[in-house]
Amino acid sequence: MKMTFSSTSNATQSGFRIINLEKLGEFVTSVTSHVLQCPKAALLSADEAPIQVLGEVFRDGLASFVAVKCNGCSHVIQLKPPKMPSSNKFEINIRAVWGQMVTGGGCASLNESLSTMGVPALAEKSFKDIEEIIGEWWAKVHGLFEIFY
Repeated sequence: MKMTFSSTSNATQSGFRIINLEKLGEFVTSVTSHVLQCPKAALLSADEAPIQVLGEVFRDGLASFVAVKCNGCSHVIQLKPPKMPSSNKFEINIRAVWGQMVTGGGCASLNESLSTMGVPALAEKSFKDIEEIIGEWWAKVHGLFEIFY
């Protein structure tokens, strides 16, 4: 089966995104498996793309959800960014805030760097919420170390 993709144009989707390569690999495998096993996709003509790229369908800070749709059966498959189980926040957002905290930067510094790279910003409220979570983690770890000293 010939693998071609069609894209849905959305003028609001521009710039770059940060993608977890492990999740991207799982996504590509899932899409490929679906298309190869979908009986309706097999009935599409040779010039019809079995997959339509819907693009970014949701974004929370630096975490982007990307979706494709099977043109045979209309099944939608999403690339979902990983969350940190201990906080239910997206891992990329936590990593970005953590990086700013350990280097002395803040939300404005992070967003200036992201803007330069063409990556959408992280809202200040989200930054501060995550900053508090990380602060709590650090306080717990610091408390553990005090036991030994």
